[in-house]
Amino acid sequence: MNGMHYDHNYAYNTGSDPYTISVHYELPPTSTIVQLSLSSYYEFDDQANVQLGITHDEYLDSNGVTRHDDYNSIPEYPTAVSVNGMTRVDWEMTVANCWADYLMNAFFWDSVS
Repeated sequence: MNGMHYDHNYAYNTGSDPYTISVHYELPPTSTIVQLSLSSYYEFDDQANVQLGITHDEYLDSNGVTRHDDYNSIPEYPTAVSVNGMTRVDWEMTVANCWADYLMNAFFWDSVS
């Protein structure tokens, strides 16, 4: 491993209508494993829910051309991806009737698969 980066944040919503936050992280082209985790969760009632996932990534291919991957909507977003030459990753968290914290870890390597 050549290094790592993390991001921690939260979202909350006291209502039953879903509230979504979107976040992104940009970096120079680096082979990266990104992992999202729900780090804490507090329910305001018995109908509380939270969903978390990676929505998009960008990378440079072996010819230096910018490419991207878009992922399906919640609940099918992945919570981990590994991408060679990654330049950006986007994720989102949707909450209703709760407070939720997430942790994003990015691990940098010579190559990932």
